[in-house]
Amino acid sequence: MPATIDSVFAREVSQLQSEVAYKQKHDAAKGVSDYAHMKEPPDLRHAMEVNKHQSNISYRKDVQDTHTYTAELDRPDIKKATQISKIISNDAAHAQEAGMR
Repeated sequence: MPATIDSVFAREVSQLQSEVAYKQKHDAAKGVSDYAHMKEPPDLRHAMEVNKHQSNISYRKDVQDTHTYTAELDRPDIKKATQISKIISNDAAHAQEAGMR
């Protein structure tokens, strides 16, 4: 069949419409995946929940380990602070006793 102006024009219009329809369909489906709508088997769901709980437990354990404070009572600065605190406390007690007499 010889290519006439009308047949060439009709072919081009058909191709453009096809491309436009394809792009519209693609844009409408953008961001939607079939994977998100798949059902997961019960054993996979159970494994995911167990993993999540184990991760949460280990995270909390690590946090507790890092937030506990253990001070050494034999450190010189703590000993000095304790001595100063006792001296101040004794001075305050003696001052109150002297004021009461």
